[in-house]
Amino acid sequence: MDIHEEPLIDTEETVETPESKWTIKKRSLFKFSSQAVRKFVTDNTGLLLVLLSQVFISMMNAAVKQLSTIDPPVSALQMILVRTASHMVAR
Repeated sequence: MDIHEEPLIDTEETVETPESKWTIKKRSLFKFSSQAVRKFVTDNTGLLLVLLSQVFISMMNAAVKQLSTIDPPVSALQMILVRTASHMVAR
């Protein structure tokens, strides 16, 4: 069974009124929402990766601006060296 094919948890609740008796079927909302999130992530993996890369680029841009405002400012060559070294370590 695939992770997306898990059945929702069905529960039944009986409500009695003076005139009649009703049976209400309920589905677990938490299980449904987790399946919906999983489906969204698998359907949009590429889009989410692009979004994540934009977040990291924005963080890097903010860090460069912050480093250039300290006294004495960090030179562009030093920032490029650190960025390149961090990429080499990550591999």
